[in-house]
Amino acid sequence: SATRGRPVPSFHNTFVGRSSDVTEISQLLESGARLATLLGPGGIGKTRLACETALSFDKPMIGGVYFADLAPLVSSDQVGQTIAEAMGVHAEGSVDVLTLVAESVTAPTLVIIDNYEHVIESGPALGELIAGAPSLSLIATSRQPLGIRGEQVYRLDPLGVSVNGSVSAAVELFYDRA
Repeated sequence: SATRGRPVPSFHNTFVGRSSDVTEISQLLESGARLATLLGPGGIGKTRLACETALSFDKPMIGGVYFADLAPLVSSDQVGQTIAEAMGVHAEGSVDVLTLVAESVTAPTLVIIDNYEHVIESGPALGELIAGAPSLSLIATSRQPLGIRGEQVYRLDPLGVSVNGSVSAAVELFYDRA
């Protein structure tokens, strides 16, 4: 159910300048992509875009929408446990935690995996998770591609500057936060 696990965080400010990105990423996932990796430098808005995309996704995610933050991890060995905890899956015994996660996904489910770049070595395990859970879709944020089969890389550009005297998204964001 959608009540277990770690939900997508909400933000208390306006989402500015990336509605076309939300549409494009949603279309990628709705057309069958299982892993969309949002790529860009730190601070460009990957996490916020991933969350906004998940919250506006048209396809019903009966299994839930979850958020796994990898930023605090010090080892790629912790990725599976972090994803499991985000989804409310508890490992028991010696069974591989990502196997348990895959088995728990029985309905369309979306997981945002944030800050992947520093644990990139765990990519093959993530690929196995996707292969073992046909109803699972992932949005990852990273500064580099994960290198997983079927990965759809979405490069995030800086917000645009004004053209023909119109107010740009970058200026709109500045005014909104000021």
